[in-house]
Amino acid sequence: DIGLIFSHAIEEKKLDFQIEVDPDIPEVVVGDPLRIRQVIINLVGNSIKFTHEGSILLQAQMVGDNRDTVTVSIRVKDTGIGIPADKLETIFDSFSQADTSTTRQYGGTGLGLAICKRLAEMMGGDVQVHSKEGHGSSFSFTVQLTRGKAAQLVGEKERHNLDQNAHRPLTILLVEDNELNREVAGMTLENSGHHVLAAENGLEALKILADNHVDVILLDIQMPTMDGLTATQYIRGCEQGVLPENTEYKDLLQRLHRKIHKTRIPIIALTAHAMDEDRKRCLAAGMDDYLTKPFQPDQIESVLARYQ
Repeated sequence: DIGLIFSHAIEEKKLDFQIEVDPDIPEVVVGDPLRIRQVIINLVGNSIKFTHEGSILLQAQMVGDNRDTVTVSIRVKDTGIGIPADKLETIFDSFSQADTSTTRQYGGTGLGLAICKRLAEMMGGDVQVHSKEGHGSSFSFTVQLTRGKAAQLVGEKERHNLDQNAHRPLTILLVEDNELNREVAGMTLENSGHHVLAAENGLEALKILADNHVDVILLDIQMPTMDGLTATQYIRGCEQGVLPENTEYKDLLQRLHRKIHKTRIPIIALTAHAMDEDRKRCLAAGMDDYLTKPFQPDQIESVLARYQ
C-alpha cells in the first residue's frame, strides 16, 4: 500500500513508480512492520519531494540467508536532484537541516533521515546512501527477519483483534506538520481502533477542535504557523475561560471557548528531542504527557490507556 499512500503526489509529478520484490525472500517473515514501514515511507517521501521527473524504484532484495533468519536489503532509488558530496557525511544528522526555532517556516529532511537511521539500527541494520548531485540518489537499509509460518499470520490477526477490543476507541486529534510522520502515526492509531482527526499545525488544530468532539490531542511541538506550546496555552485558556484580549484569533478562540469551556482535554506532546528541559517546558505549558518520536504502538497505547 506504499504506492497508494503516495499515489496523488506520484501522479501529480508524472513519476514512474515501481516496486520489485526478490522472489527468494520467504513468503512469511517475522519482523517489526511498523518500523520497516516508517523507514520506507520516509525514504519514498524524500525521493518524491526531490524528484521532479523520471522514476522511483522501491526494491527488496535478500542479501543473507541463515537457517532461521534472512537479511533483507530495502532500497529506494530515484532520478532526483541528488545530494552534494559535501552534504553526504551529515545527511543523517538530526540537526544538519533543522531550524532550531520552535516555529519552523521550512522543513528539511535531516530529522526524517535521522529517524530512519535510528529505526534501522533498532532492527539490527543501518541506512546507506549513494548519490551524485544532479544524478539521483539511492538510499538502502538492511533488516534481520525471522523465517515464519503461515499459521503465524492467523495468530497475529487474532492478537490484533484482541488488542483492538482491550480499550474503548478514542477520537484523537493528531497534530503533526510532517506529512509522512502524520500518515504513519495516523495509521498506527487507526489500526488500534481509534478515530483520527489530523491537523498540520496548531492553528488548524484549534479550528478542528472548535467543531469536533475530541478525547485526546497528540500535539507536535515544532510546527509552522502555530507551534504546539502556543496551541496548548490557547486550549487551556479556552477551557478555563481566560481568553487573550488582543489576538488575531479572537473569533476562533471565542468559538473554541464555547465548545470546551469547563472541560479538560488530555494533551500529549510529540517531540523528536528527549531532553528533560523540553519535557518540563511541555508540562509547564499545560500538557499532560510526553512522547518522544518515533514512538512505538505499545508506548502510545500505554499512554492512551490512562484516558480510556
